[in-house]
Amino acid sequence: MIEICFDTSTEANLRYLYTVGVIDSNTILCCPDDYTLGNFNNFSIDERYEQLCKFGIVDYDKRNKEYFYKKYSLFLNGLYKIKQGDKVRI
Repeated sequence: MIEICFDTSTEANLRYLYTVGVIDSNTILCCPDDYTLGNFNNFSIDERYEQLCKFGIVDYDKRNKEYFYKKYSLFLNGLYKIKQGDKVRI
């Protein structure tokens, strides 16, 4: 089972549940973007970050930008590895 979530607290809870054996999925993909605002059709990570800055969701702090890019890259790489027939829970 592949777990997909949209916030870090849910990601931490899922990792804890895996550690204590409540869930058997160790593949947890956390997207740093909940997709509730703006246009998310065919965007680059740069474009999405700038868009979210305009909405005040993220800010221009260098540390935040690096974190956003790292989390988004991990999320997208994980999505690309999903194969047909894999079980996914969102």
